Amino acid sequence: MQTNLKKSLYLSLAAVSFLAAGAVASTQASAKTYAKVASMQSLKTDANTRNVIVTGNNAIATKAATMQGARTIKSAAALQSAQSSDKVGSFNFRAYAVATTDRGSVYYKVVSFDKSVRGWIYGGTSTSSFGGGLQQFATTSTPATINKSFTYNGQKLWASPAWTQYRVGASKLTMANGTKFTVNASTTNVKSGDLYYQIADGSAAGAWVKASDVENAATPIANNAVRINLVNQSGTVIKSIDYTVNNATKGNTLGALTATNGVYSWKLSTADTSAIQTQINNALVGTGYALTNNALSDAQIAALAQAKFGDAVSLSFANGNVVYSTITPYGRNTATAAATKLVASKTAVSNATATINSKSVAATDLANMNSTDLAALLTAGVKSDSDASTLNTAFKTQTEGQFIPVTDMAITDLFSGSKGASFTGDQVMSYVRGKSTINTLKSPVYPVISYNNGAPKLTWAQFTYTAASADAGTFGNPVNVVYSYDPSAAVAISAPTTTQTTLPGQTNPLTK
Repeated sequence: MQTNLKKSLYLSLAAVSFLAAGAVASTQASAKTYAKVASMQSLKTDANTRNVIVTGNNAIATKAATMQGARTIKSAAALQSAQSSDKVGSFNFRAYAVATTDRGSVYYKVVSFDKSVRGWIYGGTSTSSFGGGLQQFATTSTPATINKSFTYNGQKLWASPAWTQYRVGASKLTMANGTKFTVNASTTNVKSGDLYYQIADGSAAGAWVKASDVENAATPIANNAVRINLVNQSGTVIKSIDYTVNNATKGNTLGALTATNGVYSWKLSTADTSAIQTQINNALVGTGYALTNNALSDAQIAALAQAKFGDAVSLSFANGNVVYSTITPYGRNTATAAATKLVASKTAVSNATATINSKSVAATDLANMNSTDLAALLTAGVKSDSDASTLNTAFKTQTEGQFIPVTDMAITDLFSGSKGASFTGDQVMSYVRGKSTINTLKSPVYPVISYNNGAPKLTWAQFTYTAASADAGTFGNPVNVVYSYDPSAAVAISAPTTTQTTLPGQTNPLTK
């Protein structure tokens, strides 16, 4: 349901309140220091072009942040935290107004899908695309054509798949229990990964139903079983099998996050892998589909390992030739527009070094120094603001372009296809934005030193890389994803106490 932005996002001159009236003039500063509204418009383009997510780079305020009297409604950090924790789409946003200040800055008025946050956020310097604190977001995958039949037994019907459109929820259409119906289209909520079917006939034609509600209606999943839905590239279930483990507990994962030579990944036991492969191969006999080389791929094993007992997981097939792509991340500096390949860091603290008091000192050394030795080193080596600035530039420059790796850099169960088949950049971005672990990446932390009039002080900072665009490509080959970042907007964090390597796919402990 993604559509391209038109050159202009606004079509009408409808008045939109910018909350400028009633502001109390400050006696502490001249009005000339504040921005003013140069133009305001309401947005009338297709709603799908105005579905956005927040990047965490800017706050939402009662008016443009640079205007007099602007108050913060939700900080950038709070927005980033809420966005990262949202797994269903309730914290997606709809942009519905735009304003340009006399300084050339563009601000959008937005409202979250759950209606909890409404206000103005910096959107860059152009009204033809979203920037700054916003990114355009496809809330659903590209619809696929299917043809399946089900029986209605009271499943919830949706006017649009849940949490994929603002103010579009449960359908008003109804259907009598026991009614047979067919579905003709499927799409996925990219945040939650839930598959939805669109009803093709009867009194509820056009409504959507959650696929798992109808697929699992006939046979509930046992608490000690994982239902494995084997689906083709259109989302149609080819076969379903239940894999049961005696004494398993509902809600526990089938596999575990395991370290091999210092690299963490989701794994199944050898016994589980063998048993599941046998079940899948037997189930697919005569269907025209099969496991590649009759064996589960590493990506399929990782997807199964994360599945929980009492729940379902889908594995995608394309006539026995399913392949996966991996993400190659590039960082694009928003100030220079230059893009370079990001380098994976082995530790959560930067490996950057600088010369302090004629000694080469690594960031990890500073992280592990006791307070007495640290104070002595900084006092001897930092004699001016210029000294501090030189050190900061060295640490920051060397850290820029590094990132802490995560396990989801492989495009797995939700995005796979026949070897050589093509995909678009928009399809990649829908996948990436649906996974909070790869929608934003973090750099290792690096030192920031201030002179403080003869009392040098050490703090720490970190870059945030936000997915902005992706190349088109073919399944089985790596795909380039560009992550934008603003070097001047590095976030200050708490001081690290260890150089412990962050587990891939997990929150950086130094940002807590």
